[in-house]
Amino acid sequence: MKLTQFSQYKTLGAAAALALLLAAGNASAGKPENNGSNSPKDGGGASIGVSNLCWVEGTNPATLFVETTIIDKSSGETVPVFEEIKVQPLQKVRNRQTPLGEPVDVSGVIAGLGDADPDTRQYAPFVTQIDLCAAGLTDDATAVNVNLRVKVFNSNNTYTNSKCTARDEGGLKIGGMGLCQ
Repeated sequence: MKLTQFSQYKTLGAAAALALLLAAGNASAGKPENNGSNSPKDGGGASIGVSNLCWVEGTNPATLFVETTIIDKSSGETVPVFEEIKVQPLQKVRNRQTPLGEPVDVSGVIAGLGDADPDTRQYAPFVTQIDLCAAGLTDDATAVNVNLRVKVFNSNNTYTNSKCTARDEGGLKIGGMGLCQ
């Protein structure tokens, strides 16, 4: 008796799975490629790499410099179409990284990026300056960093995020330096 019940369930399960596959196939049939989407999976899409070299200069005001380099990693003829670039300064207090002020919109640099170098596929680097004191750097902060976010319209990954690499030895550690006093 139990063996026949198992066969019935197995047959019903197979029929249900086949029905789902047919329904999914019909749902995607006839859709045009890309459909105006910013995720052109069939067309390859653009791909970028982002790196940031960072350092801090001065006291009251203390300025965080973020030198950003974007590299076109797309295959084929696809060229990235940049929509937005924002830099969120971060501070580390008691081993916890938190946002420092509001994100800085540096999308205005997009027009100045021009075309990527044909050999290195690198765009012109640009530098963002952030006044840490105006952003609200606290006295108990031990380090700073950024989260730079680039939005690309024609990419399979719409957003690319990147943190800092310290330019100088000692990095972005600022504990006890009293930068904004």
